[in-house]
Amino acid sequence: GWDGWLERMERRWSAAGVTFELRLLEDLPTRSLPLRGRARPIQFARLAAPELLAAHEEKVLYLDADMLVVEPIEDLWAVGLGESICACCPDAAIPRISSALGLPGYRALGAAEDAPYFNAGVILIDTARWRTASVTERAFDYVGRVGNRVRLFDQEALNATLLGCWRPLDERWNVIVSFAERSLLGQPRAPSPGRESKPAILHFAGILKPWQNPHLQGTSFELYRQILREVHPDHIFPNDILHRLAAAYDASVRPWFYPIERAIWHARGGF
Repeated sequence: GWDGWLERMERRWSAAGVTFELRLLEDLPTRSLPLRGRARPIQFARLAAPELLAAHEEKVLYLDADMLVVEPIEDLWAVGLGESICACCPDAAIPRISSALGLPGYRALGAAEDAPYFNAGVILIDTARWRTASVTERAFDYVGRVGNRVRLFDQEALNATLLGCWRPLDERWNVIVSFAERSLLGQPRAPSPGRESKPAILHFAGILKPWQNPHLQGTSFELYRQILREVHPDHIFPNDILHRLAAAYDASVRPWFYPIERAIWHARGGF
C-alpha cells in the first residue's frame, strides 16, 4: 500500500534530509465544483494548497502527480520571481489565452489575445504574494461563476486569476511528453545546444499514462516504468486488449488522426 511506499521513501531519502508528509484537503467545496469526464475534486487542491501553506513556507513548488523529475531541480527552486506571484511554463497545446480551450472570456478580463497561457502542472509560487492577491478565493470564485462552461477546470481558473502576474519558465521544467516525443503539433523543434535544452521534468499529460499502460512506446515512458518498478515494486500494470490497442494507435497512426482527436478534445471542452 501507499503507507509502505511512504515509509520506503522516507528511509531512502532520510540521509539527504528529505521528509514526506501526507496532508488531506477535506474542506474543498466539492458540491459547487464543476466535474465531468476524468475531473475529480482533488485536482482543485492546487488552488487551495498555497493558501494553506503560506503560514509555513515562503515559497512552494507545485508538481502534478503525472510527472517524472529527471534532473536536479535546485535551479528551478532558485528562480527569482521578482514582482510576480508565480512562475510557470507556457502550454505547448494552448499557447495563447485566445487559443481553443484557452480563456473564453479573455476580452472581458481586459487581456490581449496574444497573452500567453500557462500549463499549471508546474508552478513555483511566492506564497505571500499569492495570499495578498487572494488567488485561492478569486480562482474558486471564477469556477463558481463559470460553472459547467469551464474548460480545463482549475488550470483555466488560474490563468484567469493570474493574468499578467506570472513569469515564464524555461520549457525544460514542464516537457509535455506526448508532444516532445511525437510530431503531433507539426515538426518537432531541434533542441538548442547546452544544458538548458535538457528536459528536467517530464509531464505525462493526457490519457496515456505510463503507470496504467505497459505497452506505450517511447524513451520517457520506458524510463518512467523502470523507475516505478524500483520505487514501487508491488505495482501491477493492467494488461488488456484496450491498453494494447491504445498503445498501437499512439505508436503508428496518431500523428495522422491527431487533428480529429484534437477537434473532439475541443468539442468536449477538455477532458
